[in-house]
Amino acid sequence: MVIAWLRAHNIRAELVFTVDWGEKFGGKSRQKITDLRKLLKPLGATIH
Repeated sequence: MVIAWLRAHNIRAELVFTVDWGEKFGGKSRQKITDLRKLLKPLGATIH
């Protein structure tokens, strides 16, 4: 929702999220991490 709000207010900078890789951010599951990256890419955001 935050990314959508930023984009709706014409903020176009690349967004980079730094996460601790807990379970809600993919944890040890490569598939969850891949899915999250695919979801964020069209929005101009990445996770590290």
